[in-house]
Parts: sequence; structure tokens; C-alpha cells
Amino acid sequence: QPIHGLHPYRIPNITPKLLIKENDSVKIGTPLFFDKKQPDVVFSAPVAGQITQIVYGPRRRLDKIEITTSESQEAEVLDVPDVSSDRASFVQSICKAGLWGVFRTFPFQAIAKIDATPSLIVLSVDNDEPHHPNSSIILDKYLNEFKKGLSVLKALSENKVVVGISSTNNDGRAALGSLITHVIEGEYPANNPGVLLYKVKTSVKENSAWTVTLQDVVRLGH
Repeated sequence: QPIHGLHPYRIPNITPKLLIKENDSVKIGTPLFFDKKQPDVVFSAPVAGQITQIVYGPRRRLDKIEITTSESQEAEVLDVPDVSSDRASFVQSICKAGLWGVFRTFPFQAIAKIDATPSLIVLSVDNDEPHHPNSSIILDKYLNEFKKGLSVLKALSENKVVVGISSTNNDGRAALGSLITHVIEGEYPANNPGVLLYKVKTSVKENSAWTVTLQDVVRLGH
């Protein structure tokens, strides 16, 4: 059976604490570990199977969690949050789904505080870093999930969301239409969300704005 490896130490600015042990069975979405700094921020299994190895590095650093996949890819049953519900319940639903960790704050890319309301959420549809997929590969298949995920961002930020897209992405501009707030001109690193924030911010408090990737907006919508 295929083996999937997760590397908690590669996630910046967290202190992971295990919720599972070797030989445990997990489903898709089963919490594997949480951040000691924010215990409600959990990280979940991407596949169903058995925990076959937990590898520690120097100073008991949690290096790797190996999951041997099972034929039956059963998933945890999660509550689907309603963006119109009270904010605390809405946020807890995202945490239980293991997705709060997708929200990162400027300038150091730390995970956003659960009890904080962002001054702004910045999303750059196109990523011109090397070896990243073209956004059309994602939007062609998951456009509806992206739109639903965008509604999540708006609910979390009181509708303060910046959506940037490259001027060369004609298909994306046509598909997203009025959801786009800014069209970005120029080559790398013009589409970096930090660069976009620098260009659009209007107050000092927006220096600590949140950001999220296109793929993670799709995950939220899904």
C-alpha cells in the first residue's frame, strides 16, 4: 500500500503536539497533531490508513508521521459551517476541519490568531514562484469551490478581501469577473501577496493582514 509522509517541522512558527500514536487507525480528516501555541489549531490526516511510523529528530523535533493507506478511504464526518452563523461557531468549524492553519499573517507568516479579526485578507490568484502550477489548472476544475471559499474569507474579514490576478491571466479574469479587486501588472514578484499588500494597504494596521493561497481557498470551499 502507498505510504504518505507528513513533516510537521516544515510548518513554520508552530510547536506541534501529537494526538495519535503508532499503529493507530485514522480516517481522512482525523486530527494528527495540534499547535501548542493555539491548541484549537489542529492538522488532520490527508488519507485514511494506519500510523506506521513516527520519526523524531534532534531535541525531540517531530520530523515525520507516516501513514500507510488503506483501500477504504473513509473520511471523518464534519459539520459544514454556515457563513451566516455566529463567528465563534463558524471559526470552530474551520478549526475542527483542520483548516485554520491555512491563514497566515504578515510579516512573518505566523498562523492567524483564532480570536482575531483581520484588517484585510490578501489573496493572489496567480503564483509566479518557480515550480508552482498555473492557476487555470485549479480554477478549471474547482471554480465553484473557490467561490465558496471566497465567501468564507469575506465572512471572516467583514468583507475586507483583496483578490489580485495577473493581467496575463485572461481565462481567470473571465471566470472570476467582479470577484477580482485588482489586476496585477508585471513579472515576478509582482503576484506575491506581500507585494500586493504593499501596493494596496491604506493604513498601518493592515501591515498585519492575513493571506491564504489559491489551493487553500479551494479547500475551505470544499
